[in-house]
Amino acid sequence: MKQCTVCHIEKELDEFEKSARMKDGHRNQCRACRKLYNQSNYKKYYKKHRKDKLAQVKAYNEHNREKKIAYLREYRKRDYAIIASREANRRRRADPKNRPYLAFKVRQYLAVKAAAPGKCSPQQKLDRWDYYEGKCWVCGIDATEFDHVKPLSKGGSNWPGNMRPICKPCNVRKGNKWPYKPTVTKLTA
Repeated sequence: MKQCTVCHIEKELDEFEKSARMKDGHRNQCRACRKLYNQSNYKKYYKKHRKDKLAQVKAYNEHNREKKIAYLREYRKRDYAIIASREANRRRRADPKNRPYLAFKVRQYLAVKAAAPGKCSPQQKLDRWDYYEGKCWVCGIDATEFDHVKPLSKGGSNWPGNMRPICKPCNVRKGNKWPYKPTVTKLTA
């Protein structure tokens, strides 16, 4: 336990950033107070030096025009490569020759699902759907399918507590990531 020198509240040590300069190895201000301090200082600094910074950025952009154009070209190529790979995957799935492989992948998933601990009845799934009001747990729009929050491939279970409604785009983006930190902010209606 340590007392913050700004808000004077006693908090756990993990509420303070580490610092080799301090005897106990942690700063005297808690993370929340440091954050407020840094934000206010940044705003003051930005107001004072705004014109200088904009001029600096403009000068850099003019001086490095070719470098910036080359970077943008590479970025667009990378974006086109992602789109092309998605198109190739769609064609692969649509090709009848690949059906045995795709069926194998489905059987593989079902085997992992069957071996996972827990069981979720249809009524429990409906209760989970109602609990989330049929909204995607990541972005908040209408859900279309269920998601195992902790993926089965990472040791997740089939218990109702591990299942939530999710929309297809978020489910595809999430894949089998664990732990998953959504980058999308929830929409409020």
